[in-house]
Amino acid sequence: INQVVTKRILEQKAFNCEIRDNGTAAVDAIKDQHFDLVLMDLNMPGISGLEATRQIRLFNPVIPIIALTAVEIEEIREEIHEAGMNDIIVKPYDNSTFYQVIYRNIQAEVLG
Repeated sequence: INQVVTKRILEQKAFNCEIRDNGTAAVDAIKDQHFDLVLMDLNMPGISGLEATRQIRLFNPVIPIIALTAVEIEEIREEIHEAGMNDIIVKPYDNSTFYQVIYRNIQAEVLG
């Protein structure tokens, strides 16, 4: 349900969005296709979002990866950044903040 809701929110701003159901599938997709940004849930079946990010950073050090989590940020902030994630969105999120984080990270990639 969270994936479908997030996809609809992204599509409201004309973003193209693809969903993967687990961390391994996400890593494989990023190896095989071009994406401008990754929204990575921390809790996924198979490998976690943190482990998936570590694997992605081995072959793609620049793609912005944003953590999606319902966990209190302070509890996990250091681990998120050590894994190579660029930013954090805490669920439940309001759409305005959600878009701000996405635009900030896409802009950083373009300007970077």
